[in-house]
Amino acid sequence: MDKSIVVNNHGAEVKEKVAPKRKNVEFSIEKDVLTIKVKLSKIDSLSASDLSTSGKTYLIASTGGNVTLPSEFRHLKLGLNVFASKSYVDGRNEIIRQQERWQESIYKVNEKDTKISVLEAEIAELKAMLKASLNK
Repeated sequence: MDKSIVVNNHGAEVKEKVAPKRKNVEFSIEKDVLTIKVKLSKIDSLSASDLSTSGKTYLIASTGGNVTLPSEFRHLKLGLNVFASKSYVDGRNEIIRQQERWQESIYKVNEKDTKISVLEAEIAELKAMLKASLNK
């Protein structure tokens, strides 16, 4: 994070301030329309570093505090946080893991069904050969 020194009117150093860091947020202004872009698919790749300090939510996107808009709109501020509850994300991830386990099970069943089908075809072929040899 960028650090800056805050100085009062008398030139004395008051405190150190950490400048906010923008995360997964883009914005633009065309004429008088503010457009904000947030990649919502970020929810698919959350990590422990996205977890809030309280541990209750995951941060998807943030302006990192209030940001002054550019040019003629500099008198306006934008502050945005997009987050999802930890219980939702954890539940969603468990559903995804369960679906993956089911897919794996289905694959194994299909693989066994294929082997059974091959064996059944071989048995039918052997029966036909045996029948043909008995009929001679």
